[in-house]
Formats: sequence, C-alpha cells, structure tokens
Amino acid sequence: MSSYMVIEDLAKHFAVSISTIRNWVKSGDIPADTYVKVSSIYRFNSAKVEAALLARDAGKDVTVTQSEIEATGDELESLATTVVSAGAEDDELHSILDEYEKDL
Repeated sequence: MSSYMVIEDLAKHFAVSISTIRNWVKSGDIPADTYVKVSSIYRFNSAKVEAALLARDAGKDVTVTQSEIEATGDELESLATTVVSAGAEDDELHSILDEYEKDL
C-alpha cells in the first residue's frame, strides 16, 4: 500500500510552500487521482504526485540562456560577499549558499 502524506509534508518534500501545492491542485498540475480529499483535508500519494509533476515538466522547455547563468553567478557572488562581510564562517557560508542554490 502506498503511503499518503499531509499537505505540509508534501510541501516540504518538494521544497515549496503550501500555497504552491494548493495552486498546483487548483491548476490540475497535481491531478485528482494523486490525492484523497475528505471534507477539506487532503492526503497526497507523493509517488503519484512526483510522477505527475515530472510528466508535466517533461514537455517544458528548460533552456537556460547565458545571461541567466551570468545573472545567477552574480547573485551568488553578491550573496557570498554579504555573508563573508557579516563574519560568517566557511562552513556556514557553504551552508547558506547551498540553501540559496536550492531555491534557484
């Protein structure tokens, strides 16, 4: 039997906000056959949700331009400079940068 999870856990699983999950449900990006709804409570099958999102994204153009890459690099450099000037240790800096890169 597949496990089902609450919306908060699903949002954490995909590293998005609860509002994003709700928007994906409303837009159909998370199809009705991937969750159970009783009253106003949802339980999501994370494996089915992930498969649906991957299928959705398979058709999208994920081309990244050189200017987007350069802009991201500039943002990271600026963030690193700010963090270092604030006195962050090397390990802390790497941790902060890793979290920032996840959000990109």
